[in-house]
Amino acid sequence: MGRDRYPRAMMHSVRIIAAAFMLALLGGCLTVAGRAPVTRVDIVPGDLALGAPGGYCVDHSRNQRGQDSVFVLLASCAAISGDPAQPRPVFPAILTATVDLQPITAESFAQIREALPEYFARADIRATLSRDGTAQSIELLTAEQTGDMFILHARDSSQDASPALAEDLWRALYLERGYLVSVTLLALSDRPISDQAARRTLAEFVSATRRANRQGETG
Repeated sequence: MGRDRYPRAMMHSVRIIAAAFMLALLGGCLTVAGRAPVTRVDIVPGDLALGAPGGYCVDHSRNQRGQDSVFVLLASCAAISGDPAQPRPVFPAILTATVDLQPITAESFAQIREALPEYFARADIRATLSRDGTAQSIELLTAEQTGDMFILHARDSSQDASPALAEDLWRALYLERGYLVSVTLLALSDRPISDQAARRTLAEFVSATRRANRQGETG
């Protein structure tokens, strides 16, 4: 059951993510002065919140809430607010998170996690990682369990990829308070990021989210 739910819940397409990013650039949504930086967003009020790593803020104009999931986009606080005095991440990138709104058990998540290496070997799943929608554009570099996260590192050679985005992308999957969370990091072409830095940023996202939820419990 857990394995069957993964495609519906967590395989948000990189094409959708990249499109949201480009719309943000073209529409000025990442450069609107006066927008107050936000580093926390409530996903399930009273139960689940997401927190931003240092220097990152939530772009509320790009958040999407569906019946089954919530999509959140994060970028540099300085870029989103249009205020150069606002914080900037040490390793700039575009972060997105998708949360499945139907909780699952730790046992179901363990089943999903065990199936992921085989799952990502499928051509139709690799296609969701590419910006041109084809599996041939994706080179899977690593796919492994790191702590309580499953992290995938891939390279996208799509010919129609945005010049603002680099080829490297990382996707992490983990369980937070019973909810499946999928986090994607897209590297920027003018600010290359190492595998170590990307993994550190993803780990900081998890830590920030857990702090946000602890604060919610005591607040």
